[in-house]
Amino acid sequence: MAKYSIRWRRVDPFVEAGPSFRLPQWGLSTQGITGGAGVELHLRALNLSPELRFTHWGRATGPGGPPVAQNEASVLVAFSFGGDRVH
Repeated sequence: MAKYSIRWRRVDPFVEAGPSFRLPQWGLSTQGITGGAGVELHLRALNLSPELRFTHWGRATGPGGPPVAQNEASVLVAFSFGGDRVH
C-alpha cells in the first residue's frame, strides 16, 4: 500500500491505495485492490489512526455455489505509544 499524508498540527489526514492479497480459500479470489482514507491523531505519547478502507476483490474462481460479494469495507483503528513522528 502506498500512503500519502499531509502534516497539519496534531492531525495528519491521509489517503492510501494498493494491491491486496489473501490466502486461497473456497474458490475466492486471492487478489484485489484497496483504497482508504483516515487521520493520524497525535496526543502526547499516544498516536491514533482511525481509517475507512474499501477493497474490491476479483471474481470467485470456484465452481457453482452462491455468489460471493466482491466488495468489502473495513473500519480500522491503529494505535502506538511514544516514538518519533516519521514523515
